[in-house]
Amino acid sequence: MKNIPDIVRILRAEEQLRTTVANANPLLQEMPNDIPRSSQTSVSATTKMQPIDLVADLHSESSELIQRLQKLLYDNPLSGLIITDANHEIISYNKTINSLLEYTDDELYLKSFEQLFKPDEYKRIQQHLLQKKITSPLVTELCTKHKKSVNVELFQQTLEPSHKKNTIFIYLFKDITAQKHTQNILKEDVTKYRNIFDLSPEGIILLDATGTVLEVNDRLCTWLQYCSSDLTGKKIYQQPFLTPQSKQKFKNDLFTNKISPEECSCELEFHTSTNKKFFALANGTTLMTPHGETTGYLIMFTDITQRKKTENELRIKDSAIASSINAIAIINLEGNLTYVNNSFLSLWGYTKPPEVIGKPILSFWKTKGQYVEILDHVLKKKAWVGELTAERNDKTTFQAQLAVNLVYDAENQPLCLMASFVDISKYKQTLQALSNSEQKFRRVLENSLDVIYEINLKDNRLEYVSPSVANILGYKPEVILKFSLDKIKTLVHTDDKKQVKNHIYSPKSKTQPGKPVQSIEYRLRHRTLGYRWVSDTCSTILDENKQPVALVGNIKDVTERRKVWEELVKSEEKYRVLAETSADGVFSTDVLGRLTYVNPSLMKLLGRRKSKILATPFRDYLSEDSVYLFQQAMLDVRKEDKKMENIE
Repeated sequence: MKNIPDIVRILRAEEQLRTTVANANPLLQEMPNDIPRSSQTSVSATTKMQPIDLVADLHSESSELIQRLQKLLYDNPLSGLIITDANHEIISYNKTINSLLEYTDDELYLKSFEQLFKPDEYKRIQQHLLQKKITSPLVTELCTKHKKSVNVELFQQTLEPSHKKNTIFIYLFKDITAQKHTQNILKEDVTKYRNIFDLSPEGIILLDATGTVLEVNDRLCTWLQYCSSDLTGKKIYQQPFLTPQSKQKFKNDLFTNKISPEECSCELEFHTSTNKKFFALANGTTLMTPHGETTGYLIMFTDITQRKKTENELRIKDSAIASSINAIAIINLEGNLTYVNNSFLSLWGYTKPPEVIGKPILSFWKTKGQYVEILDHVLKKKAWVGELTAERNDKTTFQAQLAVNLVYDAENQPLCLMASFVDISKYKQTLQALSNSEQKFRRVLENSLDVIYEINLKDNRLEYVSPSVANILGYKPEVILKFSLDKIKTLVHTDDKKQVKNHIYSPKSKTQPGKPVQSIEYRLRHRTLGYRWVSDTCSTILDENKQPVALVGNIKDVTERRKVWEELVKSEEKYRVLAETSADGVFSTDVLGRLTYVNPSLMKLLGRRKSKILATPFRDYLSEDSVYLFQQAMLDVRKEDKKMENIE
């Protein structure tokens, strides 16, 4: 085996080189095995050195084959070639290496292969060199002349001819800087999109083309209070968090009509694992291949529970405003109407909003001069409440109460004015009627001869007294109102105090509210004229709890009447004595002719006792002929106010 034919060694060398080329760059496999000789050029034209002899003492035809292999490597612009000797010094290279490392021919020739790498990186490469060959690409970094790093794939082949001293190392380099950069970008993109998927504030579900859940992000799991394993592997419309209506929407929108390549959205109701309800806006996108084939679906969920709640509250408020019995209008800062409710239209005599929207609010007022005043007040005080005269569509007017305030945005800037109108025409009429009635009763009270008073039972003070008190007691109303009840009691005659106390504070006066207590007469001391007789009638006022809160009474001066009565009593006593001692029969009757008094002489004449006579008709004691005569005489007395005398 020591004398191996040259042709065998040449073929072996050729096979080693082709194996290295095939491993280094698959593109070289496509180059033809038979390179036309006419196209061959001297390798020395592309390198500093003459082409090296891979095997010593070869015949010319073998060298020609080696030259063809060397051209295959040297002229390949896709790969860099470096050949080193047994001492790992560079003895040959192609132009791709010059361009890649930015070295000149003089700088590369006989340069140590180790100097092309960082120290730690070269140690790693040496471990592979000890294996004699590299059968798979080794990713490493070359250092350029300017200390820049170049990412490459390294392929190495060792050729050992018969003379060990001629051992050479062939290195092929493929620049993968752009590829490495692309890989880094892809890794960054994957990391970025993974972070977006996991950290997104929206809930995200990834489906395959059949609608099976492939992945769910943490945000959606947190919302739903489900684990990812509870959701993945199931059809989307079989998920436990979907209501029956939401499942049907998914089934129809995703797998019947399909999601459009752009996007489709719908609102869904979800139930958490604890049966808590919330709403989400689902936005779905179809994932497609460049050929238009559907590969899956990406669905993002936005929690709109608060928005739905807000919308519902706004809907309620809008409905409340629209259906309010008060006329409500929204006015922009230029003073024009932008919204009115139905009550506004009805109050002003319109039928449709377009009839009034855009019109100045002052065109609905009769007193237009008030607008500037009201607007100034609102801008300063933020609100205004008052009355104005409004003008309807048919030019009739009515009184309205206006409440207007400024509406502000989130930055506390005024947006518009909101006004509420109430027709107070009837109220004003009622108020006027009450005022007239109050004035009438006040005139009655102020001109009444009787004293009207009110006692506050909670505070035990006189709360009201009419002006006529000055005539009865000699004190002006404002003076006597300052009197305490104890001081007023001192005005009562000593003999009458017990009677007055029982009258005012009697249980009967408190148990029969609203009903006047029987009048009593007692004496009150006038400021200058001494005691005067008064008649007092009062009743109790109760609160909502049926408790007495006030006593309202009426005091009448009966001093003169008492004097007359006393005179009448004295006169009656005198005439009673005369009647009792008279020899003639004396009697009195009521309006019906029944006897109310008979003297002893008449009792003797009739032959009956007084108890048998009183309350009986006088005609019972007359003959039939006399009855008619007596009745006629009585009628004449009543009609003509005459005396009846000398009638037999």
